[in-house]
Amino acid sequence: MSNPAPSTSMNCFFNSLTYQEGLSNIGEAVADSLGRFHLIKRSIPGTDLFDGYGGVPYVWMDSAFQIEEWANAFPDLVTITLITQPGFEPIGSGHPYAFLKNHFVHDPSLPRTQLSPRSEKKLLKSKEIAAFSLVNDFQTKMKILPLYRLLQVSRDMYSPFENHSDTHFEQLAKDEAGVFFQVTSDSQIGSMACGVRFGDCLQLLHTVNSQEGLHWNSSDLLMSGILDYCEAEGIKLFTGGLPQRHTPGLEIFKSRWSNCQLPVYFSKIINRPEEYKKLCNGFTEESDYFPRYRWIR
Repeated sequence: MSNPAPSTSMNCFFNSLTYQEGLSNIGEAVADSLGRFHLIKRSIPGTDLFDGYGGVPYVWMDSAFQIEEWANAFPDLVTITLITQPGFEPIGSGHPYAFLKNHFVHDPSLPRTQLSPRSEKKLLKSKEIAAFSLVNDFQTKMKILPLYRLLQVSRDMYSPFENHSDTHFEQLAKDEAGVFFQVTSDSQIGSMACGVRFGDCLQLLHTVNSQEGLHWNSSDLLMSGILDYCEAEGIKLFTGGLPQRHTPGLEIFKSRWSNCQLPVYFSKIINRPEEYKKLCNGFTEESDYFPRYRWIR
């Protein structure tokens, strides 16, 4: 079975400095003075000021009080955008918050979503020519990297939150919390996925396909195998939400391999209100986009 669930945000894998150091595409990983909290520090263009981004994809919280601890830990940052785990609503934190998106979840205590006859047929056909497996050795895990680079090119995924460094994948492959899966036919890789297992959860971070795998529906076999793994282990599977630039097919795919959804919220922490007001040129009215100055500058 899984390890105990994280009791506080300090124990959350996504709060670790090692993990965040692999997110240099977003900014600089920094710790508070006591080494309890870690976030991504970003320079604010045209100024000598900085803001913070905590939670990629989220940070696990026990209570809204911990959000105030995060705010107090980084008083020099103008703002902190803090994303918290699926299903946690930060009521009573003292900071405004907004809905971000729904995350797709497979809960093993609930029935699986029934596949359509067409999808079932495609899955059975894929099982005839390919096999799903858990990946254990580092070299094989790192075969996900060139597949991700091809995905970046095909979908023009070069935003700061998509242009992941080699180090990001290397750290996931080396850490004992990192979990990798693959679908292969003979020696060909059709699909791969990687994520992080903690508590009674598995958070998928990346899923990729090869050109060959697209011809034998390897992505469906990949997800079916991951669901089998999670059900055998008695853990929930989190597959994230939908990006802004998503296709209708992605929503159909995520819905096929989940049986519920949970809301994700982000807290809007303003540590230096005067600087924030100046950066926003006075436009500080309530908005779901935060920090506002990154929209208008």
